[in-house]
Amino acid sequence: MNERVELHGLPGCECLTYADYGDPCGRPLLFCHGWPSSRLQARGLHAAAVAAGIRVVAPDRPGIGGSAFQPGRRLLDWPPLMSALADHLGWDRFDVMGVSGGGPYALACGARLPERMRHLWLVCPAPPLAWSQETGGLHWAYRGLMFFRRRMAWTLAAPLGLARWISWWPPRHPLLKALHLGLPESDRRALDTPELRSVISDDFAEVMRSSNAALVTDGEIYLEPWGFEPAEVSTPATIWHGTEDANLPAAMVRRMAAELPHGELRRAEGEGHYSILFNLTAEVLGRVASTDSGNGH
Repeated sequence: MNERVELHGLPGCECLTYADYGDPCGRPLLFCHGWPSSRLQARGLHAAAVAAGIRVVAPDRPGIGGSAFQPGRRLLDWPPLMSALADHLGWDRFDVMGVSGGGPYALACGARLPERMRHLWLVCPAPPLAWSQETGGLHWAYRGLMFFRRRMAWTLAAPLGLARWISWWPPRHPLLKALHLGLPESDRRALDTPELRSVISDDFAEVMRSSNAALVTDGEIYLEPWGFEPAEVSTPATIWHGTEDANLPAAMVRRMAAELPHGELRRAEGEGHYSILFNLTAEVLGRVASTDSGNGH
């Protein structure tokens, strides 16, 4: 396990940082982190990835964590960067996993790098928020950011400042417990475990070291058209979405899954947005390890 590797000279990013988890000789899997998040979000997969024989490489997006900021970045700038990273790692073909806000980035790879993709694995993925008529089920915090961004973009500095302050709190801070009260029971139970608390605390602290400009750029990408339609993703995709997910609307995820030419939607009964990967890590990585890749590494 190596949680900070720096790679210089990739096209479009002067410095890309990534974490390396799991089996160093295992099946290649690129991990696309959520928002606001960083490469450290993938730490929770390490033990299960070792057991399943999977190597997980989790890059920070440009401007996040240790990766250099890329002004004017768009979603479709991601696939060429991941292709260059895979070349550096010596990977011909690989799987891609996207969690929450990492879902659109994984799908972008499926749309633009089909010749290199084995399979897409999407866990509680963010659907296209440009489908604005269906955003009523979004978490209130996301809807608030959309409101401020569309009317008074400069006001985003205030919630980001609050988030930085929260990132300094210890995992057992009573105010953090209070923030969890509105979550489904499955999420509260998962967030009360020392393992998940540690991952989230370190991950959040890392991402909050990023500049305001980088965090705003990373967030605004979700509010713009993706530059491709789900129907263009020819790579097979498996989606897990919790029935108790209070962050991302199940209706939007179902619509997205239906538009994928080779999409499979798996309902995770009783799981929320934060509990799903924590509780299903072994199941998800077991599917990754057992799915026929079509050819060798």
